[in-house]
Amino acid sequence: LLFGVLLLGGCASTPVFETQDVALDLTPAQALQKSSGAVGERVVWGGTILDIRNLQDVTQLEVLGFPLSDSFRPQTAAAPLGRFLIRQRGFLEPQDYAQGRKLTVLGKLEEVSHGRIGEADYEYPVVEAEKLQLWPERDNKTRFYFGFGLRL
Repeated sequence: LLFGVLLLGGCASTPVFETQDVALDLTPAQALQKSSGAVGERVVWGGTILDIRNLQDVTQLEVLGFPLSDSFRPQTAAAPLGRFLIRQRGFLEPQDYAQGRKLTVLGKLEEVSHGRIGEADYEYPVVEAEKLQLWPERDNKTRFYFGFGLRL
């Protein structure tokens, strides 16, 4: 019994996202096509962080969106779904929310923000975050150790 408790205690649990009243099929690109028709929709989107800016009262994250797995983790091997911005009240540590980190957000579409990528104009759907999940960085090595003793 103790072994089972220890084994289960070492497993990371999957985050829970409440998906009632959430537009699960709406992508960032589709939100832009709907423009003001998408404002107010609740979404669960995820992707990789491209940029972070701490502003007066909020932190703004620029994210390249990807499809989500059944556990809501971004699937970065798939084709990107477009860029979007996340606005989270308060301060987020740039070291933690660094470029390339994966995250998932549950929130409400607030507006379309206009920006630039290099010389090109770009429109971003903006999500006001209700819940953020920053995914742990994974390496490609799975490590399981069973037994007792010393490792030298």
